[in-house]
Amino acid sequence: MLRETVLEYYREHPDEAMPYREELRRLEACDDDYMAAYPYDFYDRHMRDYQSVEVRHENGLPWVLHRGRRLFFPAFWSDHLVRYKYRYLCMEQDPESPHCYLTPELCRRRFCALIDAGCAEGMLTLEMIDEVERTILVECDPDWLPPLEATFAPWKEKAAILPCKLSDDEGDGSVTLDSLARQYELQNALLKMDIEGYEAQALAGAGDLADYASAVLCCAYHRAGDAVILYDALARHGYHLSFSRGYMLFSSPPAHLLLPGPPYFRKGLLRGNVF
Repeated sequence: MLRETVLEYYREHPDEAMPYREELRRLEACDDDYMAAYPYDFYDRHMRDYQSVEVRHENGLPWVLHRGRRLFFPAFWSDHLVRYKYRYLCMEQDPESPHCYLTPELCRRRFCALIDAGCAEGMLTLEMIDEVERTILVECDPDWLPPLEATFAPWKEKAAILPCKLSDDEGDGSVTLDSLARQYELQNALLKMDIEGYEAQALAGAGDLADYASAVLCCAYHRAGDAVILYDALARHGYHLSFSRGYMLFSSPPAHLLLPGPPYFRKGLLRGNVF
């Protein structure tokens, strides 16, 4: 287990443990790697009663009520999995979470468009759908397309669902940020990217990003060194940058990514603004 590997490493290297005292205390109390991804007490506040989430069904798809609106999940997910995953999504957006997208300052701003890249279930877009004129949901996993279509059926005129991935070049199921900006004539957009370690590649195809995206939310934990690489890339575009609070322990990476090595803990999210 990664949890045990991390604890053992810092027992053997106590001089390196000082910045992560809170996280290591929490790891000692965790039962498994999945819990260890967010080594903070807010995890318990959200997850202790996840079984109380009510799951309903429509046209073969399970859904939950999220802030008064239906949020759909894949048809093959069990009700138990939907309950757990939904509460996990809410936990990730706790204000204390390293994965929390929106800050109070961002919530006060008004954007013309939202680019939700790696949108999965689309919860962020659902929360912001009334605040923007257009939303572009980019998701390459076909399992998410039927749920997305069901969730955003009431907003077909303003929610474009693109079954592709962001990259630095067009073709073979890929699209660039630059081409999206031109196609949809984007201005004053909020760009969120959670695309499984391909964030730097997507930025390479972004063109003049700051001309159309006035704020960026970019996951920085997927690959070792991404925090520095993405910071430098966005700084070159002229963004004022800050990291989210705390750290993540990326305990369950997809197959194309390696388990983390020392120092194990990674910054979760990089936020950028053009002013």
